[in-house]
Amino acid sequence: MDRNQAKFILDNIEVLKAFSEGKAVQYRHDDSDGWQEIDNPSFSPATEYRVKPDPVTISFRRYLWRDGQGKIKLGLWTPGIFGQDAVSVFDGFIKWLGETITEEVEI
Repeated sequence: MDRNQAKFILDNIEVLKAFSEGKAVQYRHDDSDGWQEIDNPSFSPATEYRVKPDPVTISFRRYLWRDGQGKIKLGLWTPGIFGQDAVSVFDGFIKWLGETITEEVEI
């Protein structure tokens, strides 16, 4: 074993541990490939690995609004700093498009 192999093992120790515990592992070859699940990782140094993250729950509500030039635009409200009431009273607000949508997404 050389230093690069040792560094690779140390950089991936949490992934190796999670894999040994039966957790899902994902890999990618570079940033443009996106993450893909793998059943039996080879733990090749040319590949990046991670423990598959838990899904994230997001909520949003779509609305129409008019900008200062009169163009109609689509907006997305998300829970946080401003409540829905704050959006619906601003000058450019036109109307809500449906109810709040909640979805689980994998990142």
